[in-house]
Amino acid sequence: MSFSTTSPFPGSDTLIIKPQRTSLIDYTLETTTPYSEQPYMASMDLTYSKPVIALYENLNSDPRLHKRMTNFYRYKFLDEWVDKDLDYVLKYFKKDLSKDQKLKILENEILTKNKVYSILLSFCSNSKTNWYDLYKNEKYLKEAFSIAIRKLLKKTGYA
Repeated sequence: MSFSTTSPFPGSDTLIIKPQRTSLIDYTLETTTPYSEQPYMASMDLTYSKPVIALYENLNSDPRLHKRMTNFYRYKFLDEWVDKDLDYVLKYFKKDLSKDQKLKILENEILTKNKVYSILLSFCSNSKTNWYDLYKNEKYLKEAFSIAIRKLLKKTGYA
């Protein structure tokens, strides 16, 4: 099957494509559309070339990613960082509390999901880090957590 192309207007960028042999095409058009005599219209702008652009979701503003990263870093702080790297954070508390009491206070009152989210949000905005690149900056993120927890402990009266 071959097609002929004609432009109804001189200098127009719209092409009208008409098939040369129409036996199969007429049958297809009769069964699908009532306008079997209309030519095929291809809307192409021939003045410049447009690359094909796929739309990707902006992960940096995705609330599902924010929620996942908030939960991940909250539990990472409570399970790993407090015991290994940030054990000095527990020294910010008053001396009359045991380690288990300090951890419960951290988990339930100080390091809530909203506060972890605000710590991560301020860290990302101040350091120009993407949410999906936080793992690359965990060294600095630990410092941000310790500073924020010290401020929160002073604010709540546990320090």
